[in-house]
Amino acid sequence: MTLFGTFVTESLQRSWHLWRKKSTCRVSNVGRYCFDFTHWNILVSWVIIIAELVVGTVPDPPWMRILAMPVPSIFLVFALEMLVFEFMYVFEVPTPFRISSVPKGEPMRPALYALLEDIIAVDGKGGTRFRDRLDQRYKCSPPFRSMLHRLTMLWAVPQVVVAGGTLAGVFIADRELAYT
Repeated sequence: MTLFGTFVTESLQRSWHLWRKKSTCRVSNVGRYCFDFTHWNILVSWVIIIAELVVGTVPDPPWMRILAMPVPSIFLVFALEMLVFEFMYVFEVPTPFRISSVPKGEPMRPALYALLEDIIAVDGKGGTRFRDRLDQRYKCSPPFRSMLHRLTMLWAVPQVVVAGGTLAGVFIADRELAYT
């Protein structure tokens, strides 16, 4: 329950920071009610978690295996998204839509870039100024770009392994163990 309350509070607080009239952390050149890319990911996470909890609790008795899936499935979604974006970066595919401050059609950046930008700008109170400085740093520093690529792979690959192992454990283990 504590995790759920924290997640709700943080999501609402992020929305407020991005939506308020004189927001200093919003992505440049977007409307007042636009979210950054990380916030959209948080909203998708909410939908996945709620869907799994509803599907798992509706039957009588509840499906314990489905109720054990929200955390590993969120891990898997984030990891697969990071890997797809990273492959787009490696193969120099243009950005298909605006990803935080990177406009559509620009060269793709490492997947970790959007998380770094959004979390520090909004939650870390770095603001639009941080977004601009991070962009400048990214454009002028090949070692920085290389580091972001390596860190993205360091996050995404183990995350897929952990999520896959946990999901496999949920379905392989006996019913009571899968929920604990």
